[in-house]
Amino acid sequence: MSDIEIESAKCFTSIIDELQKLFNREMVPEALVVLKNLLESKSIDTNMFVIHGELFLQFLDLLEDYEKTEDRKIIGFLESRATDLIKITNEYISRNKALFDWGAKIDEQYKKLEKGCLDIKNQQYEISKLNEIVINSQNEANRIIEELKNKNFAYNQLIDEHSNSQIGQLYIDIYSDEIKIADKYRNWALGIFAIIGTILILGFLNISIQNWNHLRDSTYIHIPLGWESLIKTWRIQT
Repeated sequence: MSDIEIESAKCFTSIIDELQKLFNREMVPEALVVLKNLLESKSIDTNMFVIHGELFLQFLDLLEDYEKTEDRKIIGFLESRATDLIKITNEYISRNKALFDWGAKIDEQYKKLEKGCLDIKNQQYEISKLNEIVINSQNEANRIIEELKNKNFAYNQLIDEHSNSQIGQLYIDIYSDEIKIADKYRNWALGIFAIIGTILILGFLNISIQNWNHLRDSTYIHIPLGWESLIKTWRIQT
């Protein structure tokens, strides 16, 4: 205990003892009984003694003077001083109660704030977990998209290669068909040219034979164009 606590406890104990001696001897004013009850109930503490210690010491001196002199005038001073101390004590108790209530409200608000902070931390943790899930999902989605892009690129390359292969094969088939068609029409053309050539040769021979007869005997024999005419003309010549 500190010195002030020891001094205040000694003062309060002495006042209680002196009041009890007074009560045992005679009837006393009610204010003295109330003050004794306040002191015994510990409603008056060291903090109040620090503020109003001089008043309590003066009250104790009056009690000790009355015990020595039994001067009735001192009872009036004791009653007046006890009334002042009771008033001061009640005001002190009221202020302490207000401070206590205010402190209790602050404590309640602090607990609410503490709980609110804890809830916010829990929400932050849940949001962090959700954010982590979202980030992982986004990364997975990006991975799938990138994988699809790669597969699509490879598929397009495969399609292009297949298309190029088909186009190349188509060109080869067209070229082969053109060659076949060219061979076919070439054979037809050669046949037609052979027929036309034969006809031209026959016509040339026919004309030549007629001109030969005319030069030999000044006769002109009309020979129709054909195999039979050519044979007849040949026989006449020979």
